[in-house]
Order: sequence, then structure tokens, then C-alpha cells
Amino acid sequence: MDSLDWALVEVAAVLDVDSEGTCRAASIILGAVSPVPHRVHSAEAALLGKPVSKALAQSAGHAALEGAMPLSQNAYKLPILETLVARAILKSVNPA
Repeated sequence: MDSLDWALVEVAAVLDVDSEGTCRAASIILGAVSPVPHRVHSAEAALLGKPVSKALAQSAGHAALEGAMPLSQNAYKLPILETLVARAILKSVNPA
């Protein structure tokens, strides 16, 4: 039997942080939310020059939704996306 499986949302985050935990550069890409991977500059900007923390990651996750225009049947993806962006940010600075 053949089957197919698609991700609901995908998030990739790479952060460059200094020795004190301050974000010097960030790249955050979303998948499965548009026809092509989508870079979220608003979330990246929310991180720059600030010490990475849980609160900051949540704020960046919220910023990732700026301008989001879900289709009628997939608005459920937004809270999932917001949470996964925050988790990806935290994981990128503390992979343990």
C-alpha cells in the first residue's frame, strides 16, 4: 500500500550568538506554509542585538505570523507555527 505524508509546518532556524548569548545574526525559514520556503525577516529582526531567552523566542514566534494570510481551511497552522518558531530558536542556541 502506498501512502504519502506531509508536514503541517516546518521551521528551520540558525542563530549566531556571542559568548553572552546575544543574537548577532539570525535566519528563520518556514516550510509547508506557502508554495515555496518562506524567510521570516520580522522574526529575525525581533532577535537581533538581544539576549536570547524564552520570552524573546516567543516574541519572535509571534512576529513570524505578521502578514500571515491563512486559507479558509488551514488557519489552525498559525498557533502551531508560532510555537515551533520559538522552539527552533531555543534549540538553535541550546541543542541539549
